Amino acid sequence: MTTNNPSKSGLLLLFLLSFFSPLLWAQSASDFFDKGNTAYEAQKFELAADNFNKALELKPNWEKAIYMKGKSKIELGLYNDALDCFAIVQNMNPADAEYEYYRGRTEWKLNRLTSAIQHLEKAILYDPQHFEAYQTLGYINQELRFFDEAKKYYDKALQTHPAFNATAFNKGKVKNNISDYKEALNEYNKAIAVESTDVMAFLNRGLLKEISLDNKGAYFDFNKCLKIDSTFTIAYYYRGIALSNLNNFKDAMKDLQKYIKKFPSDEDAKNKLETIRKKSAVK
Repeated sequence: MTTNNPSKSGLLLLFLLSFFSPLLWAQSASDFFDKGNTAYEAQKFELAADNFNKALELKPNWEKAIYMKGKSKIELGLYNDALDCFAIVQNMNPADAEYEYYRGRTEWKLNRLTSAIQHLEKAILYDPQHFEAYQTLGYINQELRFFDEAKKYYDKALQTHPAFNATAFNKGKVKNNISDYKEALNEYNKAIAVESTDVMAFLNRGLLKEISLDNKGAYFDFNKCLKIDSTFTIAYYYRGIALSNLNNFKDAMKDLQKYIKKFPSDEDAKNKLETIRKKSAVK
């Protein structure tokens, strides 16, 4: 005679499956961390931050997960959140050059330039070969139009990372003759061919074109800088000058006003804006 009642062994199997199935499908902190890394490398930064956060829910003090979460937050433009992450890992490991570098880079994005410079210099103190720290200090000083200081940092960056010598990062190396302009222009072209988002290569190629009176070419390169990084304020200044040279005074004034809003003490920029206003009135 058959029965519909399950056997004791069947009931035990069902019980074990119901109990252990969630455990079988559960993901570890390492699983989430690996997913976060994969997403970060694919430039899916929101997904990366979410996975690093899940890893930290399971393993709250995981230094590397906190660090990677901070890097993801930078890419999302969530700079204060990123700073919180870097502050935590710096407490865990105070003398880490990478933590200082990313904290400095984040402070720069928040326009806290004094703090940014301090952290970047600490990164170099902990790692005298830190190419990116030298490079970023060059960016900051060039944006502030401290070209001598910028040149010093770019030269140091090239010394520590000779593979990047295709990019002649600074205008100061360009001598006042046409053959040198052409040679430097070729170097910038090579750099851009290798790295199409090299904002400094576009900026400096634009400066060369401005010197050689190629105002349309200069405008193109300064405009490209701002497409790559809309916070790269010095490009507004130079794009404004290029627009003025092309007699587009209205847009030139807008660009210089954007630059002056960030650097209100730049008297040279104010004088140029006033000159363009006068030209616009005469036109």
